[in-house]
Amino acid sequence: MPGILSTTTDLTVYMIDNPAAVTAEKLKRHAFRPIDELKTEELAMGWTSIDAMLDTAWESAPPEKGEWLCFALRVDKRAIPGAVFKKHYAEAIKEEEAALASGEQKFISRKRKAELKEQIKLRLLPAVEPAPAIVDVAMNMHSGLLLVASSAKSLLLHLEDLMATSFGVTPRRQETDANSQQILRQIYESSAQVEWNGHAYTLTDAGQVTLAGNRGDEAVQVVVKNDNASVDAGLEAGLSIAKLKISMERDSEPGFVWTFSLTELLHLSGVKTPATEKQADDKDDDAAILEKLYLLEIVVGAVGKLFELK
Repeated sequence: MPGILSTTTDLTVYMIDNPAAVTAEKLKRHAFRPIDELKTEELAMGWTSIDAMLDTAWESAPPEKGEWLCFALRVDKRAIPGAVFKKHYAEAIKEEEAALASGEQKFISRKRKAELKEQIKLRLLPAVEPAPAIVDVAMNMHSGLLLVASSAKSLLLHLEDLMATSFGVTPRRQETDANSQQILRQIYESSAQVEWNGHAYTLTDAGQVTLAGNRGDEAVQVVVKNDNASVDAGLEAGLSIAKLKISMERDSEPGFVWTFSLTELLHLSGVKTPATEKQADDKDDDAAILEKLYLLEIVVGAVGKLFELK
């Protein structure tokens, strides 16, 4: 799964109101524990190192990196493929029906069907390897800004639950009173300017727009690439901008550009930051992570300022 150091990153942004509650000690206390040998366990989740997914003691590097606490959520899930389960269940039902054929009972009760399903699951699970998912996480220990390198709803729910269990905090998505659709239209139709942290940035359309709305009783969604005439026609027909690919440039440094897609609900996806000075063999160094976090914090801050997030 793409992480913070990936070329492009899907980013979910939270705020932690009490960042002091999130500590390295608590990370280790709630570190990931594998279920490889626990053959009937279906789910395991916990924290691990952002530098090495198997390092749950943070022996390779501490999680503190400058003003950031960097770690990863690991979720292992053991699941029987649906088609495999369906095959074994059909065979079990067939055998059960054959056994009933000579008796008075001519149907399989709901309770018996549930028992058969549970027996099949317990028989098949031990042969299934847990599939791991890793999500990079970084929290600014001063501001409480929490950057999560995923937009998968199930993983985000696991993260929110584990943050509450581990640290007693509730990750909070920022909200806006601004007219998000109006701002996206402004960026598409001309541009938008914003000042953040002493720099000015210009946001412009990067050539890909997802339109959504209703035509009669039917919901429609269409992706338009490099075709302003089609986008304009869709907007005239009453569709709205569901997602807009944006280019953001720092005005004082031409060529210093971020690209990302932004939805009306302010989800960031495909975030590509300006090129960094790190060498390819330094990708795991703290300096590389800190540089990337600095660049991600800029795009998050600029978008937050533009949409007046709170």
